[in-house]
Amino acid sequence: MKRLICVFTAVIILTACTPKPEQISPYVDETLTALPTRTNYPTNTPFSTNTPFPTYTPLPTYTKVPTYTPIIKIVTPTNTLAPTSTNTPTPTNTPEYSSYQLTATANKATNDYKALFEQVPWKDFITYPEKYEGKKIRVNCRVFNIVKSSNHIQCYVSGTYEAFYVKFTNSFDDIYENNILTIYGTGDGLECFTNTMGNQVCQPLIKDAFFTR
Repeated sequence: MKRLICVFTAVIILTACTPKPEQISPYVDETLTALPTRTNYPTNTPFSTNTPFPTYTPLPTYTKVPTYTPIIKIVTPTNTLAPTSTNTPTPTNTPEYSSYQLTATANKATNDYKALFEQVPWKDFITYPEKYEGKKIRVNCRVFNIVKSSNHIQCYVSGTYEAFYVKFTNSFDDIYENNILTIYGTGDGLECFTNTMGNQVCQPLIKDAFFTR
């Protein structure tokens, strides 16, 4: 009972102390005026929940290149001796000729050359020497005169006393009167001269001559 009386007494006290609305209203208005104007914000503003992060690009890995130091290698040349050939070089086969073969070869060449000279009929040569000018001829000779001041001789056609004149290319010292020779040379018309008797004489001429015995 005492508890109930205490509760009831407290309610009455609280009721007596509660202010009336008309007393509170001026204070409420002043309070509202003092509050700042409320700014309306948009509701439900979507915010990105997933903020993308920049893709990570891995930086290239740099491998340190070692500095190249050239190595200069000095090579001392080795003198290689040329191999000594133990083989005796094969001599070049030089044809060898005996003295007989050489003589035969020389004789053949000489005979081939002498064959170029025509054996002329002596009567035709003595009578018409101009027919044989510039031609290679040969005539048999018996020496009857040696012109000592030059390389000239006078001949008779062998077996006759028909004379002709000969001018040799080379000098000689082994021709004598009455030697029998074969004269080779070039016909050159007539050779005219004064004989020992003071008479003018013309004889058929062979020039650039050589002889065989």
